[in-house]
Amino acid sequence: MKNDSVFDFLYCDTQRIASFLSQFDDSGHLQQVIQRESATRSTDRKLKFGGDAKLSLIAAGASGNVEAERGTSDEGSEASDRVYDPLWANARTFLDYLDAAKLVVREVTSIRMGTFLLISGVLSVFDMSLLRKVWEDKPLADILKKYIAGTVSQPPNREQRRASRNHVQTSASPEIDIVFALLKLMPHAIAASIRSDDVSVWCSLASNGLVGSSSDILLKHGFRVAGTWNMLGIVDAFPETHASNFDNDAAGDALSLGTMGAMVHELGPKVRELLGRPGNAIGVTPLLIFREVPVAISQSSEQSKDTL
Repeated sequence: MKNDSVFDFLYCDTQRIASFLSQFDDSGHLQQVIQRESATRSTDRKLKFGGDAKLSLIAAGASGNVEAERGTSDEGSEASDRVYDPLWANARTFLDYLDAAKLVVREVTSIRMGTFLLISGVLSVFDMSLLRKVWEDKPLADILKKYIAGTVSQPPNREQRRASRNHVQTSASPEIDIVFALLKLMPHAIAASIRSDDVSVWCSLASNGLVGSSSDILLKHGFRVAGTWNMLGIVDAFPETHASNFDNDAAGDALSLGTMGAMVHELGPKVRELLGRPGNAIGVTPLLIFREVPVAISQSSEQSKDTL
C-alpha cells in the first residue's frame, strides 16, 4: 500500500481486524499508544565577595585574605503525555501486512473460500430495516406479494413470463404467503455490494462498523454511493453456478433435521434472494470499505471535468 496516500474509510470491522493483527504481532493487538515528553530546567546564581584582613596576635602579627560565596538555584520540570487511539492506524497497518505477505487477491478468478479479496468498483448500500414498516401495511403488502411472486417464481423464458404475468398480478401462491410471513421475522441487515464490470460482490454490514449512518447514505446518495470504492473482505460464498456440491450437502443436512429442516431448505433460498445475497454474487465478510482521497488539482485550464 502507498504510505503517502490518504484513505477515506466508510466501514471498518475493528474486532476482526484486531483478531488478525494479534496474529502478526507477538505482543498481541495494539490498543493504545502513549507518547511521553519531559523537560527539566536548572538555574544557578552565585555571589562572591572578599577582602584583606589583619590579625593582631600576642606572639606575632599576621595578615591574609578572607573570601565568602553565597548562591541560589532554581529547578523546574515539565511533563506531558499524549494518548493516541491506533484504530485507523491499525486499519492501514493491516492492509500493509496483507500486502507484504501477498495474502490479498485482486482477481476474482483466483479466489478460494477464505481468501482476502480486494475489489474496486461501484458501491451500493441499503438498510433493509427500512422495509419493516412496509410489511405491516396491508395495501403495500398485497402489492409486494404480487411483485415477490413475479421475481421469485419467474418462468424460464420471456414468452412464459408474458403468458403468466396476468396470473401473477391477480394472485399470490400459498408459498409466497409463507415467504412473506417469514420476511417479517427475518433479520433485516444493512446490505452492501460492489460491482466491477460483470462481477458482483455482496455483503452485510454491522451498524457499529459504519462511519456515519445508513440513513445519511440514503438521504445523500440513494442506494448507489458516488465515486469508486474499495472493499476488502473474506470470501465465504460463491455464486450458485459454482456451488452445486455445497447445495447438495446442504440439502442432505436439512433433511437430517426432519420436516422443519426440509421446509427451511426449500424456503431459505427464496428468503435469501429477497433480503440477502443474489444468486449470481460472491459473498464476503467485509473488513474495510474505503476510497483513496484524490490529489488536489491545481487551478489551471486543465482541471478535470469531474470537478465543480
